[in-house]
Amino acid sequence: MLIQVRDLEFSYNINEIFKDVNFVINEGDKIGMVGDNGSGKSTLAKCLAGILEAKGKIFYKPEMKISYLKQQISVNEKRTVMELALEKYQDVLDLEKSMRDMEGQMADLAEDPDALEKLMEDYQAARDAYDHLNGYAYMSEIKGYLAMVGMGEDFFDRSVHSLSGGEKARLELALIFMEKPDLLILDEPTNHMDVEMIAYLERVLTDFKGAVLFISHDRLLLQNVAQRIFDVNNGAVEVYDMGYDKYREVKRARIEEQQRHYESFKEEEKRQLEIIRRYRSYARDRFYRQAKSREKMLARMKAEEPPKVDQAIRFRFKEPQRTGNDVLTAVGLSKSFPDKNLFKDINFEVKAQDRLAILGPNGSGKTTLFNILNDKATYDGEFLWGTGVKLGYFNQELKVLDEENTIVDEISDEYPRMNIYEIRTLLGSFLFTGDDVFKEMKDLSGGERARVSLLKLILSGANVLMLDEPTNHLDLTSKEVLEEALLAFKGTLIFISHDRYFVKKLATKVLDMTPDEQQIYMGDFDYYMSRKYKKDQDEYEEVNKTQIQKDRKREREEIRKSQAIRRKIAEVEADIEKFENEIDQIDQELSRPEIYEDHEKVLDLDMRRKDLAEKLEKKMDEWTELSE
Repeated sequence: MLIQVRDLEFSYNINEIFKDVNFVINEGDKIGMVGDNGSGKSTLAKCLAGILEAKGKIFYKPEMKISYLKQQISVNEKRTVMELALEKYQDVLDLEKSMRDMEGQMADLAEDPDALEKLMEDYQAARDAYDHLNGYAYMSEIKGYLAMVGMGEDFFDRSVHSLSGGEKARLELALIFMEKPDLLILDEPTNHMDVEMIAYLERVLTDFKGAVLFISHDRLLLQNVAQRIFDVNNGAVEVYDMGYDKYREVKRARIEEQQRHYESFKEEEKRQLEIIRRYRSYARDRFYRQAKSREKMLARMKAEEPPKVDQAIRFRFKEPQRTGNDVLTAVGLSKSFPDKNLFKDINFEVKAQDRLAILGPNGSGKTTLFNILNDKATYDGEFLWGTGVKLGYFNQELKVLDEENTIVDEISDEYPRMNIYEIRTLLGSFLFTGDDVFKEMKDLSGGERARVSLLKLILSGANVLMLDEPTNHLDLTSKEVLEEALLAFKGTLIFISHDRYFVKKLATKVLDMTPDEQQIYMGDFDYYMSRKYKKDQDEYEEVNKTQIQKDRKREREEIRKSQAIRRKIAEVEADIEKFENEIDQIDQELSRPEIYEDHEKVLDLDMRRKDLAEKLEKKMDEWTELSE
């Protein structure tokens, strides 16, 4: 067990965020934390990381290490990527410097055996610690972690300040793994990541030996990584010891059961109230007493609360007018700027009822391609819309007719034939009720603006929908409603999305846009992933395998060299000790006065001593050379 939480509670001033929270986190756990925006997920994560202080108890395993990756990007400085990475290995670098310093001192202590022996002990301890920290391979580790997030050697000397938002997010992820924590806490780690990077993240989190607690709205990440779910809502944390899909199933069944209990309670309450009403209407003492008895029984009944369920938008697309079979043909579409080629020679076709997903990293030109197809940007090449096409466009900037418009006015100005009753009825289906409909557009949240944009899209009657990141501001329930509506839509769909679950559920073909090439995949998301990433993974694994083999060979050579040197030093030290002992014995012989009565023996001892002294000097020179 890494962490045990008991009766945890947290409030901002008088606003209670959560209360009576109890759970444990075990070694190797992979926990997905879910819940509505503002439910307290990030607050709970910060409490576990020690950033915020809550009431209650949090017990930690002794000497455990926690690393926390917050939602907002924090790295933004002039140091280089490699300098920031090396900082994570400061203990290794300090040991390395210490060993070099001790090696320099050894030659100076040749005539002080006691000090030298103490230094050698310190040196061996430092070397053992260095080996334990895998010091000979730290540079390989750094390169591996950076490669994991798509940062090759061309990034090493780049200033962190010069990186894009997405690159900084990827660097932060690599740096957090370099800390090798027992528990890794990630707050929305897929922000600023493209599909490829999220796939890498999935693999890394799955293979990570430590425990992981991650907050995410990415349903595929939750499906593929989480083995437990912490559901944070309504001031409580419900723990589900199961994967994400099973959690959704169990939670849905639990809500349905709560709803049945609530409805049964209300029916029984209604029945008892009717009996009480009748007894009272008889105006007799006996019936009055029975009415009072029923009232007391009713008061003792445990009141049932209705289950708290997320409100969801409700809509479907009308049957659109049919288009011809050829909806869109693009030939040689290209876009460039004076200092950059954005994309070149894109060729693809869209047929009736296709659902084309356009994928690629930020900055690859996806939204620019949308603007070109909407005649809002210049381009080279050509494209042709088919017969009977009526476009409907959802833009990720959520632009409106007039920021000063109320919601009602925004709909009325675009669809003047609709009366106020019709507009308000439709707005109610999109969770705008009461005076909400008179809010001005400039005061709406991102989610509210997205719902208005979706309503306008439905009213457009378009038979070809172009959607640019339609799920960005929608909660989970609204995403699911949108997915089902689009699956039932009888027209054609062209969309940009980083939401892999959304793409997986809808796409029938994929246009992949990267800085190097643009390629059409004539199959769904699973087909695209199998084709693209098998190729990329094969290339990555081949390159990485070669690099790993080189690094391991170098590490083995370093270790073997280190071990051989240590063995040689030990042999030389044994010879030195042997020669010194023999010289001491000769000196003791020569110190006896009677020895000088045998002149030949004295000459022999003297010759042996000189020979041993020469051998000792050579061994001392060898020892000095080996120790440097």
